[in-house]
Amino acid sequence: MIADETTRNRIETLFKEEAALFGPTTEVVIERIRFAVIKLSLQNAASVVRDCLSIAETLYRTDTRDLLMVAEFVSLDDHEAWAASMLGEMR
Repeated sequence: MIADETTRNRIETLFKEEAALFGPTTEVVIERIRFAVIKLSLQNAASVVRDCLSIAETLYRTDTRDLLMVAEFVSLDDHEAWAASMLGEMR
């Protein structure tokens, strides 16, 4: 999904750090946050803001609630719908 090796490495390194979580740390919460980072990293090429991944990294470290809002993952299943749409595009 992420062809650029440098971007993949940045994401993998980020996921080794603790996220700035507020509330319960459940598998679903971690999944939503990780999908948000991936979604923003994929927007780099098409975005006016050239480094969406840097924004995602900052929000991951400071307030993951803002990260979810920027990624437009407002409801608990928005990340799943986004992932399904991405997988559909890859077929």
